[in-house]
Amino acid sequence: MSQLPATRPASPFPIPIGPEEGLIYPDGAWPDATSESAIRKYWQILYKNRRVVIAAVGFCLALALIVSMLTQRQYTAAVRIQVAREAPKVVDMEQVGDEQSGTTSIEFYQTQYALLKSRSLSEAVVRDLGLENDYLYLADYQKSKTDEVASLPVSQRMELATTMVNRNTVITPVRGSSIIDVEFSAPNSALAARAANSIAENFIESNLSRRFEAAAYAREFLQNRLNQIRAKLEDSERKSVAYAQQQGLINIKTGSADNPTEQSLIASQLSELSTQLTASRAARSAAEAQYRSGNSGSVAAQSLTSTTVNELHSQRAELLGQLSKLQSDFGPEYPPVVALRSQIAEIDKQIVVDLMTIGTSSRDRTPDDPPGSVG
Repeated sequence: MSQLPATRPASPFPIPIGPEEGLIYPDGAWPDATSESAIRKYWQILYKNRRVVIAAVGFCLALALIVSMLTQRQYTAAVRIQVAREAPKVVDMEQVGDEQSGTTSIEFYQTQYALLKSRSLSEAVVRDLGLENDYLYLADYQKSKTDEVASLPVSQRMELATTMVNRNTVITPVRGSSIIDVEFSAPNSALAARAANSIAENFIESNLSRRFEAAAYAREFLQNRLNQIRAKLEDSERKSVAYAQQQGLINIKTGSADNPTEQSLIASQLSELSTQLTASRAARSAAEAQYRSGNSGSVAAQSLTSTTVNELHSQRAELLGQLSKLQSDFGPEYPPVVALRSQIAEIDKQIVVDLMTIGTSSRDRTPDDPPGSVG
């Protein structure tokens, strides 16, 4: 067998001797006891003190069991509501700016969260459920304290109930949506469910009430403005009518319904006088023609007994009445007024022709009489 040299350089690593001898450490550097595994050391400590550890664990479990048995049960009811971001449209007009900006949306939803946790909403829930008179709830379901709670005045019970409802309400928004989870905890499951539903209902009702109040305020404001403008308009119209009466500038509507025009009262009266003057001139011309064509007024006498002439005069008088009425209502340019004038002119021509015919017949009967003359 070969032997190792007496001296070898120091090495921190074990030197293999052979397949059967295993490893040897130079200079007698055997592994120190401090290099033992930490887990093994802790296990040895626990095993050594196993009685103390078992006693501590048992005591903690018993304490937790006792606490859980003595703690009052809490029931949590949850309701999910959607908050739609829709501004009330009082008037139909386009909004200026971007309503759906990120900052505005964040402010809107933060406002809704604050409203759900507001004391006013909690007080509305208390009034809705009558919790100010629920002495057992106000005493936190401790029957020994119900008499003490019952002796409190109504205002203090209302304040206490509002505080308890507000404290037991938890608002949890659903991330990335307009949905909000509202949770309410109470020792009574039925009360928790009724309170959660009442919170949602009163929140929706308060939102609708705010929108209605905004619309009602806008409606009242616009109504007041309309009343003020109407009063100013009526005052202006009264002043305008008074001034027109003083100056003789009253206008009347003339023309057709499709094309109405206005004409002053003086102009309308002048137009009517002009029409009457024209009719008088036509009558004068007819009478003069009768006088000149007859003998000593015999033509006029015969015209009074002529049925045709009398009918024409009757028609002319009737048409003149219609003309006067229509002209005063619609003015001289109204188409029926123009048509009546044309009919009256035709009747005047027919009267003249009939009178001339009567005059000719009269001359034929008395040819020796000298014709009359007009001076």
